[in-house]
Amino acid sequence: MNSLRKACLTALGATALTVAAPAQAEIIAEDILQGVTISGLIEVNAWQTEDYAGVDSSDLTLATVELAIDAQVHKWVSGHLVLLFEEDDTEDLTVDVGYIRVGNLDHAPYYLDAGRMYLFGGYETNMISDPLTLEIGETQVSALKVGFDVAGAYGSLYAYNGDTQKNEDDKIENFGANLGYAYENNGLSLDVGIDYTSNLLDSGLVMDNIADAKAVDDYVGAMIAHATLNIGGFNFIAEYLTALDPIKEITFNGTGAEPTALNVEAAYTAPLLAGKDVTFAVGYQTTEEALGLGLAESRILVGVGVGIFDNTSLKFEWKQDTDYETGDGGTGEDANTFTVQLAVEF
Repeated sequence: MNSLRKACLTALGATALTVAAPAQAEIIAEDILQGVTISGLIEVNAWQTEDYAGVDSSDLTLATVELAIDAQVHKWVSGHLVLLFEEDDTEDLTVDVGYIRVGNLDHAPYYLDAGRMYLFGGYETNMISDPLTLEIGETQVSALKVGFDVAGAYGSLYAYNGDTQKNEDDKIENFGANLGYAYENNGLSLDVGIDYTSNLLDSGLVMDNIADAKAVDDYVGAMIAHATLNIGGFNFIAEYLTALDPIKEITFNGTGAEPTALNVEAAYTAPLLAGKDVTFAVGYQTTEEALGLGLAESRILVGVGVGIFDNTSLKFEWKQDTDYETGDGGTGEDANTFTVQLAVEF
């Protein structure tokens, strides 16, 4: 019995002493913990960068601490909870994800999720840095989602209120959907799909750059298309995001910005170092009309990662961002960052 399980059983047993014998308390605790799984991630990053102005800086941070708890409380009901700490963000432990699922894909191809979750896009990457598609599109809200997964075909529909409001309407009027197909057989896997959201303004980065999120002029829809292919040791990723209308609250060259982003990656994994898997990856990313979001116009990445022990990885990444040209309001300069990451999963 691991230490975490012992701690939980001890605490629960102490509470139950007033109503049950110690043996009965342990049985009760075992029943409560039945179907509960705990997993986590710890990432430590060390980086050195030279920004667009040529200024050097460096740091070492506890980049990510993530604790996930999954509980199968009934054949048809489960709960998923993720607690998150990021030193470079708020430096607070927060509930990153928390939702209830009614459904069980092992028994039926349909489900309903209710709670706080991430919507719109998948954002696969082999790199340490988040892709520019994620920077623009990642949306975290409390929502109601219904979905299906049948013979490789999957999809969902969802609705939510969100934090941005048009004409100060505080009501559920945002929605989205995704549809895709996943295939896997004999070392080949393929995943293609498309996502739609009626309100890109609820993306974290977009919302942070709007002066008054409670009084936006109009909601702005967006779409993402993605394709991921794995064959042998090779991995290929392509993802494209585009706003469907201008965002009037964020300008580019004097008019409302209509941001887009593209991420393309290729990677190869092979057991090279004493049987340890080593992954080599290269990537290219680009944006349009995203200067007002503080993003680069283009990005080149090179990454190497190795599993040094079980559930322990060491990654290296070089990233070069190129700013928008001076005529667009940028500097036209490059910024270079080198990052080393040590990560443990459990």
